[in-house]
Amino acid sequence: MQNALPIHTKTPTAVLGAGTTIRKDTYFMNIFEELTQILSKQLRVEVESIERSADIMEDLGADSLDIVEILMVVEEQFSVAVPEEEFPNLRTVGDLCDYIEANR
Repeated sequence: MQNALPIHTKTPTAVLGAGTTIRKDTYFMNIFEELTQILSKQLRVEVESIERSADIMEDLGADSLDIVEILMVVEEQFSVAVPEEEFPNLRTVGDLCDYIEANR
């Protein structure tokens, strides 16, 4: 029997504190999952109905007050600041996930 060679993959990773490394796709999924929980609670919609492409106002029914409340929870939950000038750029769930990832 021949010795098996190690298989190297190019799986993206994210490094968290204390040297903990996890797969980046898992990291993104965790942000998405946490965000869907926040949106579900704030907007009273089913978690299963929330997709990355969903427009937070049009598809999920958020109004301007909901957006402010959601962003306050997001800032606290993910330790990220969201300046008011960014609000118009964060239309979809995916936009918000990407913003959190880029600014954490």
